[in-house]
Amino acid sequence: MRDLAVSALELRLQAQGPMRLPEYAGALLRGGFGKYLRELVCRTGAHRCEGCEFLKSCAYGVVFESAVVGEAPAAMLKAYPYAPHPCTIAHPFR
Repeated sequence: MRDLAVSALELRLQAQGPMRLPEYAGALLRGGFGKYLRELVCRTGAHRCEGCEFLKSCAYGVVFESAVVGEAPAAMLKAYPYAPHPCTIAHPFR
């Protein structure tokens, strides 16, 4: 775990009009961030990332389509198609 890098980013967003958010808005915000990030960085424009040659080096792929890479992780996660996604979003409003 010595090589684990962690970054905390703070974003301040302002609605342009009235809006209602679900009880856990983090999922909604994470989904919106993922959609925008994919549109921003996708090199192929494909509808799905599965099988993409850039998946392991793509910012969207690393964060939202976390592939299981290497023998040790593959053995631990053999029952799952993807590794745990390394992105969480917490919001301050309740």
